[in-house]
Amino acid sequence: QRVSRSEEQRVSRSGEQSVSRSREQTVSWSGVESVSRSEEQSVSRSEEQSVSRSGEQSVSRSGEQSVSRSEEQSVSRSGEQSVSQSEEQSVSRSGEQSVFRSGEQCVSRSGEQRVSRSEEQSVSRSGEQRVSRSAEQSVFWSGVQSVSRSGMQSVSRSGEQSVSRSGVESVSRSGEQSVSLSEEQSVSRSGEQIVSRSREQSVSRSGEQSVSR
Repeated sequence: QRVSRSEEQRVSRSGEQSVSRSREQTVSWSGVESVSRSEEQSVSRSEEQSVSRSGEQSVSRSGEQSVSRSEEQSVSRSGEQSVSQSEEQSVSRSGEQSVFRSGEQCVSRSGEQRVSRSEEQSVSRSGEQRVSRSAEQSVFWSGVQSVSRSGMQSVSRSGEQSVSRSGVESVSRSGEQSVSLSEEQSVSRSGEQIVSRSREQSVSRSGEQSVSR
């Protein structure tokens, strides 16, 4: 099993504030399973902000914020199971903008399980492998492998925005913006693998900003 993760984050902020972040994660497992996920998010913000999110998210924000997010995840599984998950959310706001980003990835495997995590994750393992992560996702695999993932992302924004994401990711922004993001991913595997992922993100912003994801 080989897990390669590269993450690049570049943030350039001036009056306009633009943030570009790209994260790519590829996981290759010997056996038949390969999981490749690349996720790229770029955020460009100027005094006016508009947000376009590919995938299911489109956000338009008057006032000053623009966010662009694209996320792609593809999983191919056979034989043993390999799961790689990358999630990135970037939020930046003009005014006082600070961006906090947590990308979480967890890979766990029945049999011998390996877990690799980038960023803020700590892993505790024993016998059956429990994975506990400090920022966000926990993966539990056994026998038929069921995977429960909760991505928690917390975004802290100076000025008036504070975002707290936990469990299903809810974001609340003081000032004029409140964002609620919920993400659910469940993976159930037995014999063959079945992977079901649902992601929902809704953003609601008071003031001049309303976002629907």
